[in-house]
Amino acid sequence: MKSKRVRKAIFQATAFLVLLILGACASDAPTRSPASNGELRGKIQACKAGDKEVSRASQCIQDDAACYPLSNGNYCTGPRGNVCPTGSVAIPQQASCPTGYRCFKVGSNLNCGIRYQ
Repeated sequence: MKSKRVRKAIFQATAFLVLLILGACASDAPTRSPASNGELRGKIQACKAGDKEVSRASQCIQDDAACYPLSNGNYCTGPRGNVCPTGSVAIPQQASCPTGYRCFKVGSNLNCGIRYQ
């Protein structure tokens, strides 16, 4: 019974991470481009420390970086580094996904895996 709950929790966490990654990859999302009847803006007032404010999403750093909208219509961008999310481990680039893991690509040169056993 307990292992079913653990598997369910791991599955839910994995599903959340996949949705989060897919959402970040959706470059045509409405929050990234202005709407003709008014701009869709973020709720964030200022960039995080170390991030840079840019006027368009297309100016955001492309690899291993953040790109998020500000309330003024601009965007913030900054490097985030190549790190696997908490609870996952790095998988070597050319290696296949190990048995008992669900693997996903985080950056252009980083694969991560979450154990699901």
